[in-house]
Amino acid sequence: MNAMQRAQRVGVAAAASLLVAVMAASSAGCDFLKPKAKKVFAEACSLDSDCESLDCAGQSGVCSKACTYNTECGGDLVCRQKDDGSGDHCAKPVGQHLNGSCMDPGDCENGHCLKHVGEDNAPGICSRFCAASADCPDGMKICDTISDTGVLKMCLPGNVGAPAPKFGTLARS
Repeated sequence: MNAMQRAQRVGVAAAASLLVAVMAASSAGCDFLKPKAKKVFAEACSLDSDCESLDCAGQSGVCSKACTYNTECGGDLVCRQKDDGSGDHCAKPVGQHLNGSCMDPGDCENGHCLKHVGEDNAPGICSRFCAASADCPDGMKICDTISDTGVLKMCLPGNVGAPAPKFGTLARS
């Protein structure tokens, strides 16, 4: 038997062994060949690919979805700016509560750090988007647009009817 014939026999034997192993695994109920089920909203995750939505909130490790307001998330989740600044999604609250002090958006549970216009190096306050003053906590009952959020409104310090302070958001770099 020459070298070519030996190589062909070895190849055929290897293929047969692999076929037997695959058949044994599938008949034994092995999940090796089955696709992994995707997790649903609010289930624990570590990668975007773990979730049906393809969005795993890195701040808290839960399958997420896009949102604008906390009420869209439910339970103990908040609507938080994504780490890369590409929008907001539901996540566990991590960081300072509303009206808490911040230097960076990541310092705040909703991922929004408001600073007075022209004072980017001074501490700011944590805020979140709102549709009406009822969406805001006591002490931050002004729901108004700020300089760089366009049509979306944010919770600002003060009471309903008071003039809104001039704030801008600190953007992610």
